[in-house]
Amino acid sequence: MICLLSYLVGTSGGLLAGSLVLNLEFLRHAWWFKFAPGPDTAIRTFRFSITHLMLLFLMLLAGHHL
Repeated sequence: MICLLSYLVGTSGGLLAGSLVLNLEFLRHAWWFKFAPGPDTAIRTFRFSITHLMLLFLMLLAGHHL
């Protein structure tokens, strides 16, 4: 996934585990959205995507200062 690109180019400060956890959780949300949609699956996936990006940027910021 593109979220792991910062690790591959060396700008993440070695915070690969946190990024992997976030990406796996996002994949779980996307899986439910695709294969078992419910009445609120789309909005829950959207809300998590916002949280995912915020946490990813915070981890990049923290990794930059390590």
